[in-house]
Amino acid sequence: MNRINHRLRVLQVLFIALMIALGSYFVYSVAKYGKQWSHSAYNTRTKSGYDLVIQGSVYDRNGTEIAWSDAPNTRLYSDDEVLRLSMAHILGDRYGMMSGALQDRYANTLFGNERSLLSRFTESVENDLLTGDSIRLTIDGEIQKHAYNAMNGRSGAAVVLNYKTGEVIASVSLPTFDTLNLTAEDTQNMPDGTFINKVTRGLYPPGSTFKVITAVSLLENCDNCDALHFDCLGENIVDGVSVNCFHGTVHGDLDLNSAFARSCNGAFAYWAVHDLGVRNITKTAEAFGFNRNFVFSDYTINNSTFDAYGGNADLAWSAVGQGQTMVTPMHAAMIVSAIANNGNMCEPRYLRGIESVDKGFIETAPKVYANVMSQETAERITEMMLGVVENGTGSGCKISGVRICGKTGTAEVADEAPHAWFVGFIDEEETPYAIAVILENAGTGSSVAVPVARSILEKCIEVRP
Repeated sequence: MNRINHRLRVLQVLFIALMIALGSYFVYSVAKYGKQWSHSAYNTRTKSGYDLVIQGSVYDRNGTEIAWSDAPNTRLYSDDEVLRLSMAHILGDRYGMMSGALQDRYANTLFGNERSLLSRFTESVENDLLTGDSIRLTIDGEIQKHAYNAMNGRSGAAVVLNYKTGEVIASVSLPTFDTLNLTAEDTQNMPDGTFINKVTRGLYPPGSTFKVITAVSLLENCDNCDALHFDCLGENIVDGVSVNCFHGTVHGDLDLNSAFARSCNGAFAYWAVHDLGVRNITKTAEAFGFNRNFVFSDYTINNSTFDAYGGNADLAWSAVGQGQTMVTPMHAAMIVSAIANNGNMCEPRYLRGIESVDKGFIETAPKVYANVMSQETAERITEMMLGVVENGTGSGCKISGVRICGKTGTAEVADEAPHAWFVGFIDEEETPYAIAVILENAGTGSSVAVPVARSILEKCIEVRP
């Protein structure tokens, strides 16, 4: 009998412990994801006041009206077709095909649900209809349109960040759709990926842009990186697996700087295996946000992944941005932003502020997401990325009189043409802009992505938002 009582008490304690754990996880989930759930396109409660509210407007950073309503249950968009097409993935669609778009994210604001009860009551007495608050974005409409045109209809993504504040200056995903003329039938006949914001949701092998992470790890974990050398013969055999440079290019004798500038796979694969090891490079990658959840105030980014625990060959390929390594364009831009910003990675944000009926303009404040490396390392990587543009694979991104730092990437995809990457930034106090460009199955980063990035950066320098 005593034994039975003892077992019952144990079961009772376990049951209570499980209930506490479940309750704690519920509280954690609501605290972390509650705002995201409440702003979901599928939350009908948020929009239950459709018939009584004139929805607030959406403006770019300069006050250009992008979306607005003149009556309940209507939504109007800019007459500028290029602006509409380029903004579609940021704003979202009326049929709920997209997840996490800003008009859903800020539905409570746009429908006036966050206004005070007194203000809403007063307006309801004076008028038959209520007015929602408006939002002002960090997006610069002119740069946004230029980025869209620079991509020339090719599938992929481009994003520009102010690396000091985290403001998203431009964010384009292709293919796209027309928010003004989209019909329910259209949603069933669009090309694959049309309703995915590839800036925040698209996951791609980063190719050689990941060498930025590997270089940081070498600088922060090796005793003397200046002594690193590698004789590139176009191929490096790791545990019987060939790690080849693009098209088997023979680079010859290289140190860290020249290997980075010339994007030598063999060198970085060798150093990752013999000088770093999987734990060190994984620690560095995770410090930069790989294998983490990015849940920001404006939106959620799909998790970038780094997993190189499958052996030395896996480590070698992962260290040059292939294998199991995947990244979103937004995260790629955040990584180079941290380098430009002395090791501090800002939280990227689309919302510049809220135009409140009650309180006027309420500006959002910049947030530092994490310090991901020392300032000394950031400065060294900056010089290495400058070398890529001045003397290496990114030379097509040179702009006279401007310090452009960057890294090209050519991410190989099975049985298809490679993805073309460029990530980089303007190393100037007055123009603190970082960029990530990926063009799907388009060729090499140096020949395809670099010209697009240069064009967008030139526009940023001209406009200086």
